[in-house]
Amino acid sequence: MVAAMLRFPGDRGDIEEADSENHPAIFLDVNPRNFEILLDIARGRPRTPLQYLSPFDREALRLDADYLQMDLFQKEPLYTFRLAQSNTSAMITNDGTVYTVGVVGTNNTVLGDTPVPSSGRHYWEAHVVDRPDDHPIRVGVAEATCGPDNVLGFDDHGWAWRANSGSSYTMHNDRCSQQDVFPKARGQGQVIGVDLDMDRGTFSFWDGGRFIGAVSTGLKGRQLFPAFSVYSTTVIRVISGMVPPDILRSA
Repeated sequence: MVAAMLRFPGDRGDIEEADSENHPAIFLDVNPRNFEILLDIARGRPRTPLQYLSPFDREALRLDADYLQMDLFQKEPLYTFRLAQSNTSAMITNDGTVYTVGVVGTNNTVLGDTPVPSSGRHYWEAHVVDRPDDHPIRVGVAEATCGPDNVLGFDDHGWAWRANSGSSYTMHNDRCSQQDVFPKARGQGQVIGVDLDMDRGTFSFWDGGRFIGAVSTGLKGRQLFPAFSVYSTTVIRVISGMVPPDILRSA
């Protein structure tokens, strides 16, 4: 953006470099402290200062970087869920973002088609479209070797929050923990946010925009995929490509 603003039409209709004598000063509506950081990065200096920003300052810097048309921050991947990554009972619709089970009484674990980046913090949401008969839902992450015919968290390759209207707990390797610490499933309209910090190896949840807490640690260095399980005719819609919410603002 700055490069474009410093070039002006010449008298002959071509482009000539701007100079301070013939053109007025250029105003940029950018926080001066943010501009100093962005200018240093544009000059080729290290991006190390980005690692020490608070969530609020990082978001403010990202907005200014977008305004200046600097491709500075990693874009969140868009996860879709394909039938080939599930068993024969799964039904994937709406360009791979809506999932249900096609055979009543059958378990499924479905993985996203794109692994979570190995660094940074990443966030996506599972929107409960329909959950009849109080069947439990399980939302979390899994390695590629997670068994698709099991429920998420039954083997050593998946981590999940499991809930229905009567109970909630976290699951990994068929072991349950944090029983009734997290909210229970409320049915249609519930929005479950999955928050994975690969730098720290931690895995947390949000419920309707409210931060719940951490589920698991020890995930650093693993190749993980967004994953979830439903039973019977429960329907979940997945929203990905989202910016991680500010934990400090939700507190």
